[in-house]
Amino acid sequence: MLQRLLKKIVHIRLSHSAAVGLLATVSDLVSLTLLVEWAALTPDQANLPSLALGSLIQFFGHRHYVFRAWDGRLSRQVVLFALAEAGGVGLNALAFHWIVNATTIPFQLVRVLGGAIVFIAFSFPLWRWIFRTPQTIAWENTLREADHPAKNAGGGKGSDHDDDTPSPAALWM
Repeated sequence: MLQRLLKKIVHIRLSHSAAVGLLATVSDLVSLTLLVEWAALTPDQANLPSLALGSLIQFFGHRHYVFRAWDGRLSRQVVLFALAEAGGVGLNALAFHWIVNATTIPFQLVRVLGGAIVFIAFSFPLWRWIFRTPQTIAWENTLREADHPAKNAGGGKGSDHDDDTPSPAALWM
């Protein structure tokens, strides 16, 4: 029962994350379009600056709204988010470059489709881990232990949750 509560909270965070992502995407698309149409840059030249704007919106939106992780260590969050975003930006940039140069799909649509795939498969699971605070970790572990009392009867060392690093599957739990 408590595990279902945890999953419901993850789904709420996922929807909040999608809202932040929508704001970041709109900002990205507007800046991309303005840079291409008004600043006369090519789509490839305008790509990284518009992605950077979206990344800033993602960081502050996820830290403060989605995960409410303002009590987490900012330096840790910034470094890990920057690394995750570098991977996400790299994946987005590669997909954008390949698709925009190999097809006649409008560059704005390419950005939305590629971004959605990277968000679901890569970014959200990492952000969920990055913005975990000690309070969040303790709360999630308490829910897991309450949901499986026999499995965790020994408690402490030797339980499934000795450290703060979740398994890859737990990133979605």
